[in-house]
Amino acid sequence: MRAPAYTTAGTPASLLEGAAREAADKAAHVRAAARRLDAAKRQLAVATKVSDHPDWSLLLALVANLTGEHVTLRACLLTETKPSPASKSDTPPTGAARKPAPLVLTLEGLAADPTDLTELALKLERTGLFLSVDLSESSRETGTGIDAVRFTLACRLKPEGPGS
Repeated sequence: MRAPAYTTAGTPASLLEGAAREAADKAAHVRAAARRLDAAKRQLAVATKVSDHPDWSLLLALVANLTGEHVTLRACLLTETKPSPASKSDTPPTGAARKPAPLVLTLEGLAADPTDLTELALKLERTGLFLSVDLSESSRETGTGIDAVRFTLACRLKPEGPGS
């Protein structure tokens, strides 16, 4: 039988080696847990950022369903309206919550005739999503087999959605 090797402090070397391996394993587990925690924090940050923004694809799907067979959209643009000079003086005090700027959905497209364009505007108004639906521009477009009404609709969204 062989006597165990001792360190200078009188502890068997095999115990110290075992403790060192155990400490290294625990350190590896801690590093792996830290990586998982960092990944979870990144996921939470992304989820929080996304949850603060509406899903505009739902609005676009609604508009697409309202256009009907005789209306073709060429462009959709969502923009913030600029505050008027009068509203700049109504700036909330520092630290107060600011209201988001009203959004305008601009739709550009072609309608087979003015009746189809009017029908689209009325359908948009009836959704309850918009403060107003205004015809910004319209003109007759003819040529290369096309006889249609070119239009631009400016649809001001309600700040809080339908019913507000």
